[in-house]
Amino acid sequence: MKKYIIGSLSFFLFFTYLGMFFGDLGGVGGYDGVAPKWLYEKVMLDPSYEFIFKISAIGSISSLALALISLVVFGVLIACAIYKGLVRRVKNS
Repeated sequence: MKKYIIGSLSFFLFFTYLGMFFGDLGGVGGYDGVAPKWLYEKVMLDPSYEFIFKISAIGSISSLALALISLVVFGVLIACAIYKGLVRRVKNS
């Protein structure tokens, strides 16, 4: 159970960071300093990188949605672990 909890928390952190990185490049919420400044300026100012801009905006929203899903899974796993611990304590007493 512990490895699933740690795994879901790791997925949450990974997808959150990925969403913030793509959000910087895709212009979602402005520049937050997650993506390198030179890459941000290149994508935002050069019209030939419009494809990367659009893909980054979609990637940001998708990554943050996956982060929310993994956060829900993390919460469910924590609730199951707490429930298992409580059931085990009641049986032992």
